[in-house]
Amino acid sequence: MLKHSAFVLSFAFLLSSCAVVQTAPQRGTASMDTKTILPVPANRGADEAAGVLVAYDFTGDGAIKKGECRWRVINETSKKSYFITLDVTHGSAYAPLEPGTYKTAKLGCGLTKVWDLDDTFAGGFKVQEGSASYLGKLSFVFEAGDLSEVK
Repeated sequence: MLKHSAFVLSFAFLLSSCAVVQTAPQRGTASMDTKTILPVPANRGADEAAGVLVAYDFTGDGAIKKGECRWRVINETSKKSYFITLDVTHGSAYAPLEPGTYKTAKLGCGLTKVWDLDDTFAGGFKVQEGSASYLGKLSFVFEAGDLSEVK
């Protein structure tokens, strides 16, 4: 019994100390603080919640340096809109979404900057019941203060 308790405590300590992870070199080797997206929402196990996780950065000449942007996504079945809030200085975001296929819509930053992102994911992206879908590392590239592409 004592050995089992020591193992459980060691394992719990190990999990609690894993706060920052680093992405693979081909994804930019960015560090991500997992405490901002974890723990999983308390109601997830009860109602099979789902969501989306995205890592991102804002780069280029005139890139937005502070504040938040809101990325609108639309569930293709229910036609409901959802917003994924992207804190410019953070680099990752989690948004709870109902399961289904989503198309991307607009990205808005501040009061007046809005860009059309309809073609960001050809065919949209899927969110499965009881899972968090990972959209990948996105780079919002700016030229002269305007969004020029999403990589």
